[in-house]
Amino acid sequence: MCAPRPRRVPPFAAVAALVSRSVALALLAAAGALTPIAAPPAEAASFRPCALSLRDQDPPGGTSAYDLTLERISVRCATAKTVMAAFHRCRAPVGSRCFRKVAGSWRCTGRRDSGTPVFAGSFTCRSGRRRVRSSYRQATPDCFGAAARDPRRRCVNPARSLGPPDDMSWVCDPGAVPGACLFGHLGPETRGHFAVVGDSHVTHWRSALNVVAQSERWRGYSLAAGGCFFSEAVGRFLEACDGWYRATLAWFSQHPEVSTVFVTSNADTPVAVHPGETSDGVKVDGFRRAWQALPRSVRHVVVLRDTTISTPETLLCLERAVAAGSRRLSTACPLARSHALRPDLAVVAARRLRSERYAHIDLSDFLCAPSVCFPAVGGAQVNADVWGHLTSTFMTTLGPYLLRELRRLMATWEPSPRPARIPSPRRAQPE
Repeated sequence: MCAPRPRRVPPFAAVAALVSRSVALALLAAAGALTPIAAPPAEAASFRPCALSLRDQDPPGGTSAYDLTLERISVRCATAKTVMAAFHRCRAPVGSRCFRKVAGSWRCTGRRDSGTPVFAGSFTCRSGRRRVRSSYRQATPDCFGAAARDPRRRCVNPARSLGPPDDMSWVCDPGAVPGACLFGHLGPETRGHFAVVGDSHVTHWRSALNVVAQSERWRGYSLAAGGCFFSEAVGRFLEACDGWYRATLAWFSQHPEVSTVFVTSNADTPVAVHPGETSDGVKVDGFRRAWQALPRSVRHVVVLRDTTISTPETLLCLERAVAAGSRRLSTACPLARSHALRPDLAVVAARRLRSERYAHIDLSDFLCAPSVCFPAVGGAQVNADVWGHLTSTFMTTLGPYLLRELRRLMATWEPSPRPARIPSPRRAQPE
């Protein structure tokens, strides 16, 4: 039998070194110098954007979405889009919040931004370390503004007050591009360029067109002058407008990236007539000549049918109805459609040209019933004054329906070449 081997005792120097190291580590830990090393959370990773098609931007839920963004971490865009659509189906029946699982293992939370007349919100979905998030606006499940007259989904807004007051203008950058006011999608990856041209009615249409521009990632140019409709006959109304008209034609020649032009103007603007002429004939011919004078780089001219006017009595009636807390505010103080909605000869000109290049969009039924028009729709005041200017609040709610009509129209257009990119200036002062 072997004798046990004696236990080896470490020398004094080794023991001292071990003790010194232990003491040093203890002191560092006590001082907070040592921190545990952990893997960074998934949120620390960068979200990457997903490009969205036209169909992606109309998620389920009964209302049109716009200003929609989609980003993801550790997941493909195809999966992120599936999660986004599942979240919208989840959210639709319960309002603004959705906490149950969607698309398998994904769990989503969403929130609604308060204090805005247009429904806005965002959501984040998680599945392990994977993340999908999105923000969006909608023309509202609360049936606000133009949504109250959507023929595809009629609803009743019981509001006894109106949305926040505003003016008829919409802020854009007048200094970034000489001769025009810039708005819409100003970031990178712009998909197209358009312009809206005409008199002061351009300013309220810009609110609706901004919805279109943000959704389609288009950059918009606003070329407007008070009282000056875009027509070769504009000088017959105001001689000073003739110079603006010539300068506008020259501007388009210098900006071949603009492929679509929206035109709009006050339908009541008169023109001087010579012997043997009629006012209607002069105006229709003036529109036709102006549009045909645009360079070939402008592939499409779209007339936005002029909107309604009001009267001092109607606006006073609406003010009294609001003060009285009327239960039927959206049908209060109607004005005969024949008076509020004047014939628009620009629409007549577009029809007579009989060309794919020229078209028109008429959204009058969002402002009017068959026989009357309303100064308030869906809890939003429509008319800003008696000269046919509309509030930007209402026109913003009209934006998704302008987008819907425009997409229907675009489906008939031939594909156009990809436009050249231009720098993305920052927003400046109002026009």
